[in-house]
Amino acid sequence: MKKIIFLILFFQFATLFSQNTWNPVNTGTSTSLFSLSFPTNQIAWVVGQDGLIMKSVDGGNSWNTQSSNVLNSLYGCFFPNITYGWAVGWDGKILKTADGGNTWFSQQSGTTNYLNNAYFFSTTSGIIVGENGTILKTSDGGNTWNIIKIIFKFCSYAKRRCIGI
Repeated sequence: MKKIIFLILFFQFATLFSQNTWNPVNTGTSTSLFSLSFPTNQIAWVVGQDGLIMKSVDGGNSWNTQSSNVLNSLYGCFFPNITYGWAVGWDGKILKTADGGNTWFSQQSGTTNYLNNAYFFSTTSGIIVGENGTILKTSDGGNTWNIIKIIFKFCSYAKRRCIGI
């Protein structure tokens, strides 16, 4: 399990820092944005404060708001492909789409801890991490989430990150 978590974090940071140049883009919102997922080089989603979900189909040059039907801040999102995606956030909120973000529905997380990030290996198998060392795992597309117990945890609340063994 430690190796899986390390690989996920490594690939997320490697992807983030592999860009040569960064150009500012106007998203059309002043709402705080927290996470971004690009399942292709043209299609992307971003999530943020007050349940904001936005989608781009042109590589991030323009953005359209999608209805999440929640007011919870969303801190993480992941799309293994352009059809299926998850957004996670405050108070254990998990949202899933199976139609490219046209509709979003809630899934039961079994926790009220805020959730930071999600990673899916496929459309059925994934993990979510969050506050106080929370780790959730699914193998059925999020219909059920299993809480993974950790023996040791260290949390940096200033950085909103926890490490568990």
